[in-house]
Amino acid sequence: MTYSMTQIPIEFEESNPAQISESYHALVDDLGTYKSNSILDRYNDKHYKTIYSLYHDIRLSAYILLLHQEIGSDYYIDVDRFYKFATEFLLRESYRLSIQIQELEEAKNRQSKETPPSEFETVLSQDFIKISTSYSLGNGESFFVMTQNNVPLFSSLNQRSSLDEREILPPEAFSTTIVVPQTISTPATNLGFLAPQVGRIPPPTLPPTEILSRFLHPNWYSLPTAKWLDNSDLQSFAPVVDEQNTVVTSEDRGRLWLEQIGYTKLFDKSVFESKIKDESKDESKESNDIEVPDASKDIITPPTSKSQDDDENHTISLDNLYEWAPGNEIDDDVIEAFEKGEESKLVDDLLNQLNLLRNNRLISNIEYTEPTEQEKKLYYKTNLLLREIVLSTGKVPDIKPSPLLPVLQTNYSGTLPVPTQNLNSKKKNKSRR
Repeated sequence: MTYSMTQIPIEFEESNPAQISESYHALVDDLGTYKSNSILDRYNDKHYKTIYSLYHDIRLSAYILLLHQEIGSDYYIDVDRFYKFATEFLLRESYRLSIQIQELEEAKNRQSKETPPSEFETVLSQDFIKISTSYSLGNGESFFVMTQNNVPLFSSLNQRSSLDEREILPPEAFSTTIVVPQTISTPATNLGFLAPQVGRIPPPTLPPTEILSRFLHPNWYSLPTAKWLDNSDLQSFAPVVDEQNTVVTSEDRGRLWLEQIGYTKLFDKSVFESKIKDESKDESKESNDIEVPDASKDIITPPTSKSQDDDENHTISLDNLYEWAPGNEIDDDVIEAFEKGEESKLVDDLLNQLNLLRNNRLISNIEYTEPTEQEKKLYYKTNLLLREIVLSTGKVPDIKPSPLLPVLQTNYSGTLPVPTQNLNSKKKNKSRR
């Protein structure tokens, strides 16, 4: 890695972690040129005997790399992230090793007398204190500028490292500020803070409270849309869309037209073409058919007992009659759909028919009415078809409900603003002849 290959002075070691950068600059100013090696070279030479010496070189190499990078660049952020990761890793490992040593010492003390801490344990605890007291993440830093109305505008965090001690000189209109993270204990405000939910119904004498008084919905106003141009013979090179001073683009208008009108016209066209094809086939069949007398019709069949046929055809099983339900009836189109593998298409057709019948019933009757017999029959038929699909496939289709369906979560008392309408009728001036 580049961090381990950074050249650092050989004969340099600062016992105080907070003064590593200052001592490094003093050494460079005094010596000018010096012998150096990398962390990887020192690791191969088995130079590191303590945790602090490794932390010392990691911090120094990260500081040297940050001096040559622009604040907030990708490489700058990677170096700072590596320094934080390495430091926290050393702290965790030193703490874990210290706990293991304490457990071994406690096990020995149970069998023998207490012994003073070893030299390694003493050095480990001292290094842990040095690293933990000097390591800090620091607060974030960002830029801000004051507008003419004395409103501050803030930027995002500049990702400045806690090791970087350089002064930032922003432009004249900008300034730097420290961003302190929000405490977790502070609760976040919700919609109930703006309009608290009322458990009881307010008296009718009080006027209703208004929620979102300054809310303006774009559907309340007619937005200027793009215009489609018809240039007849000049359409090959002339523009076909006029989007000057428009809010709704031609793409949005075309998509809305296709969803609301285009699909309906396309369906009507396909139905009309299929009807013409069927009529042409029927006419061709009628023209090719020739009646041939059937000699078998003249054969007289012996008469049978009518009562015997009635008994055979009208025998009713009481068990089947008891277990019969409206959903147990299977029509020929259901069997044909399963044979052709078009059961999903049949379900769509049945649901469309059911929806059309329901809409016609609701439009024609203002008051609530019960479903008709045809609606009930289609409903039971659709349930039977869906049940057979699940039983034949062995698993329920993974169909999730649409997120566009509205779900009532909380009721808030009050009224929403709506565009006001002038109820006073305008007087019409009659022209006098």
